[in-house]
Amino acid sequence: MRRVLLMYGLFEPSERHLAALRALGADPVTALDEDHAIEAGRTAEMFLGHRYLRQCLPGASRLRWVQTTAGGVDRLPCRELARRGILLTRVTFTAPMIARHAHSLAWALTRAVPQAIENQKLGRWITALPWLPRPKTAAVFGFGAIGQEIAHLLRRDGIAVHAVNRFGCLPPGAFPPASLRPVAESAVLLPEIDWCFLAMPANAESVGLVNAAFLARLKPTALLVNVGRGSSVVTADLCAALREGRLGGAALDVVEPLPESAADPLWATPRLLLTPHVAAHYSERPADMERFAEEQVARYLHGDPLKNPVDCAAFA
Repeated sequence: MRRVLLMYGLFEPSERHLAALRALGADPVTALDEDHAIEAGRTAEMFLGHRYLRQCLPGASRLRWVQTTAGGVDRLPCRELARRGILLTRVTFTAPMIARHAHSLAWALTRAVPQAIENQKLGRWITALPWLPRPKTAAVFGFGAIGQEIAHLLRRDGIAVHAVNRFGCLPPGAFPPASLRPVAESAVLLPEIDWCFLAMPANAESVGLVNAAFLARLKPTALLVNVGRGSSVVTADLCAALREGRLGGAALDVVEPLPESAADPLWATPRLLLTPHVAAHYSERPADMERFAEEQVARYLHGDPLKNPVDCAAFA
């Protein structure tokens, strides 16, 4: 039996899941806490989840494969995994839900839903709401699994989609957008778009991308939606643009830095909709994660290629 250490973080593995892993020929051990994870990790060949990954790595001499529960891996110790030749795989099954979340936020702002809710709380029946123009053009920054799912939803709405990614190259299997540009050439798009979606990992091109200069090129009726990394947006610049009426609205599922108190000006910024980094969350996610992990373990034990491998050497 080949040991697999489970440390999903957001949920405890079900008995059904543990039984399924045993039936595949694995020996599952659930991390009870950090110390237990470090000890169990010494004999584990596989990690499912990354909750205590950094703490476990120094003593995990038998580790060959890590299946993270995340879609983005920029916060994981990819360099160390590459140095040791440990395979890392990520998840993409949450991409459709993240895309729906982003799409819903954009339409909620366009249809003045936050203002209608506020009027409801105050007991006011007001039909003159601050409608934003019907979107015709959108830019999607980041054209991986999430960005492509956002683009599919936008196309169904009849919205022309322009994509931006790190190198301006179309990912394998992706449908061609109206245009595809590298981040370095994206400024030309900004004055023409109605909706701007961010679904980018943290890298040299994305950190601080949405700053005062970026925002100044957008239409005053444009919307910004970020479901990628909070570091992509200079929060102070965004809040200033919203307070001064230079942007139609913004929705953030990720924020950097996080507001430290109820007095933080972020909470009072007009035309700003916040969700607390929950775009990938839904009630069936634990069960979906378990089924995906079981499929991956079966592939690993049978010597078949794993889904969603990460090129950790690219982080070296």
